[in-house]
Amino acid sequence: MTATTLGFVGCLNQPVPYYEAANGKGLSVSAFNEATGALNWLSDMADIRNPTYLPVFPSAGCCTPRAKCAASPKDCRF
Repeated sequence: MTATTLGFVGCLNQPVPYYEAANGKGLSVSAFNEATGALNWLSDMADIRNPTYLPVFPSAGCCTPRAKCAASPKDCRF
């Protein structure tokens, strides 16, 4: 069985005071195949505004993209 690790990359997709030229894709998700070293793009989520933090909640089995850190696992929604 080949292990796959998901990678999440958040970037600014709307202007902010410190970077008005922001034009990213929001949150991008990729799959890393640990056996072959291949990194494959899976999707972009452009409707998430400036996901600059991605807190992980292991007990809830999720993470939540936020411009500010989420307070609890109940905020785990995509």
